[in-house]
Amino acid sequence: MIFLYGINEITRIVESQINQKVHYITTNGSENYNDSLVCSLKDLAELDYSAIEKIIICSMYTTEITESLLEIGFPIESIFFYNCNTCRIDTIFLSDIQDDILYAVFDLKNNFVSYDFTNFLYLAEQNRIASSKNKLGLIVIPNKSSSNLIVSATHYSASDADWRLDHIIYPLAHSLPSVCSITLLPSRDFFSQLDINADDIFPIGYSIDAPPKQYVYNDIKVFSLPYLFDAREIPASIASNYIENHCENRLPVVITLREYDAQPGRNSNLKSIEQFIAKLDPKYQPIIVRDTYKTGSRLPGSLASVPSCDAAALDVEVRIALYQKAFVNLAVNTGPSYTFAFIKGCYSIEYRWIDDDIFSISKGVMEQAGFSKDKQPVFFASGKNLLFWGKDTTKNMSESFSYFLSIRDT
Repeated sequence: MIFLYGINEITRIVESQINQKVHYITTNGSENYNDSLVCSLKDLAELDYSAIEKIIICSMYTTEITESLLEIGFPIESIFFYNCNTCRIDTIFLSDIQDDILYAVFDLKNNFVSYDFTNFLYLAEQNRIASSKNKLGLIVIPNKSSSNLIVSATHYSASDADWRLDHIIYPLAHSLPSVCSITLLPSRDFFSQLDINADDIFPIGYSIDAPPKQYVYNDIKVFSLPYLFDAREIPASIASNYIENHCENRLPVVITLREYDAQPGRNSNLKSIEQFIAKLDPKYQPIIVRDTYKTGSRLPGSLASVPSCDAAALDVEVRIALYQKAFVNLAVNTGPSYTFAFIKGCYSIEYRWIDDDIFSISKGVMEQAGFSKDKQPVFFASGKNLLFWGKDTTKNMSESFSYFLSIRDT
């Protein structure tokens, strides 16, 4: 026997697709449909389930109906539903429910809404593994409370900070396979209402009144993880499609630009990149990823004709997927380049230089972040990630590219 659960337009469509004798069921039953008495959930519970081939849910309330069927002991393998997106009958997907979660508390009071979040995630993941937890749950604590609703915007405007949460922090978290949930609390006051054991929280000993400082590379004492980020299926598919349509049989060389209005002395040298691309062997296909804030604007000179992956510029998950699939990634020291060494299978060359007139790339800040002049950071994988100490001049780009080819771990 085949039962269709629900009486509506979906029922008619499903019936026409399977072209078999069917029976009907609704939660309360008693009505008639197509000259047949509709069975109730209670009636179903009294039947021999072995005589029922399948139940096809014809309703938007698939989750609720599935739970009701499971409650009366109906086998999950015999429950199907009409997928209104694909217009076909699909099996039920059960969530992998995990109670064993380490909750990583990311407090915006002491943290930038930036790619530095990578350090926090790395340490949280290490703690998750050390504590034998199955999953990681991210809790974001805003920098406001009921007693202080007006918070001065520091480093980023309020609207920019909100945008960065949605487009940097959350996508980075989604790219860490162990993350199972992301929660943004309305205000700091709500944290005390969460029923979470202190042993299940990272950072260890976290206090809403005295949150820890922002984590930097030097806080990671041991680099024990083979990787941190791995793109999910949909972003990976988008990146693959882009490369297939723009590279043919050429090897993708992805060049990430920094074109930010703040600290322009750190920006990419567009003229040098243009000259580097002009000299590049035809077996390589350059792909540009714009600075997110400049997406949609026109690049100067011949760079305007180089493929530019706007999907990666706007979506961090697609960006990570593209970085994974590139033959090599090139970038000056910028937000996204922080992730290179933490992405599964990512090959990269990053250009860094010290300028004590610019806070973010002064000698002291660089060393605090784990970058000592003329040395390779310990977290850079040999044969995969190369740090070139120098600006992205045409000469430096050509020399570093040639050197990278000689050491690339294939």
